[in-house]
Amino acid sequence: MFARINNDQPDQQPVERFQDSTFNDLLIPWLNPDSFRRRLRQVIQRSKWYKGYRFAVLLVGLERFKVIQFSMGRQVGAKLLKAFDSRLTYALNSTINYTINYTVARWSEDELAVLLEDINDVSEGSLVAEQICASLRTPFSIDDHQIFLSANIGIASNDRDDYQASALLDNASLALYRAKMESNTGYQLFTPAMRTRSVERLQLEDSLRLGIKRQELRLYYQPIVSLETHKLAGFEALVRWEHPERGLLLPAEFIPVAEETKLIVPLGWWVLQEACQQMWQWQQQFPHYRDLTISVNISSLQLSQPDLIGKIDTILWDSGLDAQSLKLEITESILLETTTVVLLEKLKQRQIQLCIDDFGTGYSGFSYLPNFPIDILKIDRSFVKGMSDNHKHEKILRWMVKLANDFGIHVVAEGVETEKQLGQLCDWRCQYGQGYWFSKPLNAQATEAWLEALSVGRWGDGEMGIGNRESGIGNRESGIGNRELRIKED
Repeated sequence: MFARINNDQPDQQPVERFQDSTFNDLLIPWLNPDSFRRRLRQVIQRSKWYKGYRFAVLLVGLERFKVIQFSMGRQVGAKLLKAFDSRLTYALNSTINYTINYTVARWSEDELAVLLEDINDVSEGSLVAEQICASLRTPFSIDDHQIFLSANIGIASNDRDDYQASALLDNASLALYRAKMESNTGYQLFTPAMRTRSVERLQLEDSLRLGIKRQELRLYYQPIVSLETHKLAGFEALVRWEHPERGLLLPAEFIPVAEETKLIVPLGWWVLQEACQQMWQWQQQFPHYRDLTISVNISSLQLSQPDLIGKIDTILWDSGLDAQSLKLEITESILLETTTVVLLEKLKQRQIQLCIDDFGTGYSGFSYLPNFPIDILKIDRSFVKGMSDNHKHEKILRWMVKLANDFGIHVVAEGVETEKQLGQLCDWRCQYGQGYWFSKPLNAQATEAWLEALSVGRWGDGEMGIGNRESGIGNRESGIGNRELRIKED
């Protein structure tokens, strides 16, 4: 794909291609950033000469490209970019009309910049973005590998005539950031409000750094219940941030910032250490529940740390928790990395149980599962929630439970909130359930009070009612209400 710039334009200067020896044989004709900026300045000047002249800048972020290139090698990464270039060319040529010039540059290792000139309005930039995202829905075949690639796109246009090139690029960058954080469509148009949110995000990042140092993070625990025995099987550890000014913050309000700034690594290790210590204490305090397990999410950044295995070994040793009592939850997209299977095998050798979290929302699917030592699938709550309203969701969920059982993999259904959902999951032989039907997440003190009440059979005949759809709270001391299904005392 060549940058189509009319040769008769008097303001045109010689352009430079992106210089990288990896691409010499592949001949991808992308400009370098300096040439792109120069072309953008020319277009901005033209927009000042001709009233109503519109253009747009698109920053295209290739998600996971760095990981793919690191794990599979630069030659595979280069071939992947070449294949992407073909799809990008088709997306551009099939969306915009012949009067529109476009320029493409390699902006960074995993980002491209696209300049659309002489467009009618910014909606044409949105159409291009949609077409680029659509072109990535099928995998690339590179050296016998099926590689999935996705993109997020930020769009900025000249909605006024006093823009500088740097300001437009900053706007596109902010829009790209918002697309990565919250977009379901893969792209975002820049709005002035994004700049305000960007300042707020920087403030949040600074506060989070201080919050970690000041030990403002808290763990909450949500029960996981066996649907076969109606007994408590374990807990999932969920992090909260007790912000000194904003109160208790849920993960969605700070985890994205932690991931982007890599604060998720120290935060994740703290969560794992705290959860293991707490579970060991409960196992000693309540001998009836020595078999309880603790499920902890572990981020892709943690998994990429060279000292991962040693760090986990140290945490288990220091806490005293048996490795069999620990379940590590990973996202299914991690299964696409070539080095993942070796890492998971090392964890399995330690008898740590491995779970795929939010299964059904990523790319891997059941075809990947036989190749990995996975013990448990946690079905995303969206499938459970959709059971009542959408028969397709119900069929998909039932199919996932059946196939998992055929593979010998246990299933945890997340987001169980109604008696009907619970009954269907039991009928389908789903092994575990988690959600507000059983209990909302509880802090350590409330969880301990609940275990104390359960261990002495305070609710009669050695059984305790569970669940409350509206709040997850029935008995104020324990945070648990009454329902027909009961968690039985051991």
